[in-house]
Amino acid sequence: MNEVLNGLSVDKSRNVSHKDYNNLIKLKLDQINNSRNQGKSDEFFYEELVKLINSAKNAIESSELPINQIRF
Repeated sequence: MNEVLNGLSVDKSRNVSHKDYNNLIKLKLDQINNSRNQGKSDEFFYEELVKLINSAKNAIESSELPINQIRF
């Protein structure tokens, strides 16, 4: 999760520490990968991940809050 490829360019003052944001992303990933979704297609998971990425990106880009305070 902590790789350059998953990042967005944000002001350094907003990107100091973001453990809570990381936990939020982990929670949302766990919700996608829950037992109710076992047996669903790869396309389903791909679409859910794209939705999550877009939601996170939109929340970050539409706010001036520090990353750790972003909720969506």
